[in-house]
Amino acid sequence: MLGVRKVSYSSHVIQAAQSPPWPLLEDTVGQRPPVIPASSMNANWLRDLSLLLWVHTGSAQVEVDDGPTHRVSAGNGIWLPAGAGGRLSTDAGSVAFPYTVPPNTTPGAPADPMRFTVPDHWQDWLILHFVHGSTAHSIFGYSPASLGDLLGVSDVAPPKAPPAAWTPGDEPPMPAAAGAHVVARELRSNPALGHSIEEWAGLVACSVSTLRRGFRDTGLTFAQWRTLTRLAAGCEFLAAGYDIEQVAMQVGFSSRNGFTRAFGDHYGTTPSDYAAQTADPSRASSLRIATARGTGALARLLGQQAGLSAEPADTGHLPATHTSWHTNDSHVLTWIYRGEGYLRIGDASYPRREGDAIWIPAGVEHQAGNLADSIALPIGQLAPSDARITEPLRAHFPPGWNTYLLHRTIATRSALRPEGFDPRSILDLFGEQFAVQRARTVPMPTDARARAVATRFLKQMQAPPEAKLDSATHEAFWRETGMTFARWQHTARMRIASDLLDHGTKPGAVARRVGYVHLRSFSRAFSSFHGVPPSRYRRSVAGRTDGHPPV
Repeated sequence: MLGVRKVSYSSHVIQAAQSPPWPLLEDTVGQRPPVIPASSMNANWLRDLSLLLWVHTGSAQVEVDDGPTHRVSAGNGIWLPAGAGGRLSTDAGSVAFPYTVPPNTTPGAPADPMRFTVPDHWQDWLILHFVHGSTAHSIFGYSPASLGDLLGVSDVAPPKAPPAAWTPGDEPPMPAAAGAHVVARELRSNPALGHSIEEWAGLVACSVSTLRRGFRDTGLTFAQWRTLTRLAAGCEFLAAGYDIEQVAMQVGFSSRNGFTRAFGDHYGTTPSDYAAQTADPSRASSLRIATARGTGALARLLGQQAGLSAEPADTGHLPATHTSWHTNDSHVLTWIYRGEGYLRIGDASYPRREGDAIWIPAGVEHQAGNLADSIALPIGQLAPSDARITEPLRAHFPPGWNTYLLHRTIATRSALRPEGFDPRSILDLFGEQFAVQRARTVPMPTDARARAVATRFLKQMQAPPEAKLDSATHEAFWRETGMTFARWQHTARMRIASDLLDHGTKPGAVARRVGYVHLRSFSRAFSSFHGVPPSRYRRSVAGRTDGHPPV
C-alpha cells in the first residue's frame, strides 16, 4: 500500500502505540496464561537480610542452613531472621511474596524462624505494601503507618520525608549495561546487601570486569556507587526520625562512625545536622520508610505473640494513591490488578480499568494514580537497550491471568525468580493480548495459516509481501471473512483508526499508529472508508463525549 509505514513489533522492538479501547475482553479459548514455573532465591541474597515470606498461591519451601526445611502453604507465611542462612523456593504454579528486612533494625522481631497465618483481609494490603516497597519514587496517599495500623501496632510514628532536589539524598545515576543495571536496581531496593563485586558478578552471570565497566560508565566505581546509594537511603531514614546508629545498620554500614564519616565526606555535613534541617511532617511519605515501618511492624508483632493469632485491626478500604511526576530509567509495564487507575503524560490522560496493562516509556515524565480500593503492579521492566518503546502501548489481560501476572510482578521486582528468567518474554505475552484485542475490530479467519497472518499483521501493522502468501491463505481470507487479504488489511487499519479517534487521539498520531508515513495519505484513505475526514470525525466524536479524557 502506497504511503504505509513499516512498524516493527518483535520480541525486542515495539514502536506501535496504544490498543483499541473497551469493551473489555473476557476469558476466551487461546488466551490462557502460561504455567507459572518454579522459582527460587539464592541463599546469597538472604545472607545479610531477614526474610518475611507470604504464600499467596500454592506452596514454598525455606531450607534453613543446618536446620529443618519449612514448607509453607497458601495463606501462610514464615519469618526467617538474618544469619539463619537458607534457600527459598516455590513449586510450579505457586506465588509467594518475599519481604526483606535489614538485620538489627527491628527490635522485638523473632530471633528464630516463625510461621504465621495471613488473614484474607490482609492480602490486598500486603500486595500493595510489596509494590510500594519496591518503587523508588514518592507516592501520595499511602501512609507509612498503614500496615502497622492494620496489624494493630500503634507505635509507628508519622514519617518526615527529605526535601526534594537537595544534594544529600540524590541517588547516583543508573548504569545502562544489563548486568550492572540489575545489580544497581537490587542495591536501590536493598542498600544493606553486602555482596562483593565478585559475588554480584556470579549472581547476575557476567564477568567482574564487565560489571566494573558498567558502573564506571556512570562516572563512579562500584564501591562509590554503592556508598552514594546507601547514603541517599540514609537521608530518608534520618529525615523520618530514625536514630543515627539504626540508620547506619539499615542501609548497610557496619557502625555509626563509618556512616557518619562517609556522610561528612560526601555531603560536608553531619547526619544529625541533616536530620535537624529536614524535619517537615507536611511532606509526602517516603516509600522506603513506608516499607521499613510496615514490615518492621509485622516483624515486631510476630515477636510479641506466637504467630498472628490475634485479630488485626480492620483499616477499611485501600487508599487512593498517586505518584509524583517522575521519569523512569527503564520501560515499565504496569497492570491494574484491582479497581481503576490512570496515567498522565504531558496533557494527555489515560484511564485504566481492572486488567489493563500499559507500557510507560523510559525517560518520559509521567504521573500514575489509583482510585480507592485499587492496586497497580509492575509486570515488566526493560532497559532501553532491550526494547524500543516510544509511546504508551496498552492491552487488556482477562481475569484468568491474575495469578500468573502476580508471579511476573514478583519476578520483576525481587530476586525470587525462575531459573533463566528472561524479562523480555513479557513482550511476547503482551503482544498476544494486544493482537487479540485488535482482532475484535475485524472478522478473523479460522484457518490456522490465515489466522497467523492476520494476528501478525494486527501486532505489527505491517503486511507480508503478497508473493509470500500462498493461494490457500488468500482463499481462506476470502472464504472466511468475505474480503481479499488486501481489503481485510485496509479494513483493519481503518477500524482501528476510528477506535483511536473515538477516544481523542489526534489524527497525526493515529496515522503513525496504523502504519502511514504521511497524514495526507491516511486522511484520503480514512475519508474514502468512513465518508468523512479524520479531523472532522474526531470533532464529531468530541461533541458526543461526556468529558472522559482521551486514551
